[in-house]
Amino acid sequence: MADENREEVFKLLDKIAKDPVAKKDFLRAARKVEPEWQAPVDVAVDELRDEIRAEREADRLARETERSNAALEAKRRGIVERYGEDAVKIIEDDIMKRHGTADYDLAARIYAAEQPPPDRERRDQDASRHGAIWRMPEIDLKAYNDNPKLAARDAAYKLIDEFRKART
Repeated sequence: MADENREEVFKLLDKIAKDPVAKKDFLRAARKVEPEWQAPVDVAVDELRDEIRAEREADRLARETERSNAALEAKRRGIVERYGEDAVKIIEDDIMKRHGTADYDLAARIYAAEQPPPDRERRDQDASRHGAIWRMPEIDLKAYNDNPKLAARDAAYKLIDEFRKART
């Protein structure tokens, strides 16, 4: 190497030595060319720190991924309990893909909204017909005269029970 080039190379190496990023890159390149060469202690310590940081970050990402997958699986199990495995397949294959979501709760709500309600046989078909007349329930007038609040409450609960029976 000519003397004039040698001086330019030393100036360039001096600039590289003063820039921490360039210094790391240069020393990595030097180690690739000469694997037995020992890097300065400060650079070796920095590389070790970077390696430890990268391992910790990888561990953190693995834990977050595991936690996220566990939460998704728990939501999926809840949807399976509520709607069944066949419905979950529809939710996963159709609704979640169509709407671009990974949220099982949202997809289950969409599924429930899109599905027709189950057919229920009514016990009293006459009460649900158009033009049917609803009759006021009979009230025990003696009980009403004795305690009007109690009699009204009992009549109300009796009607509520009848409505519930008709719905199921």
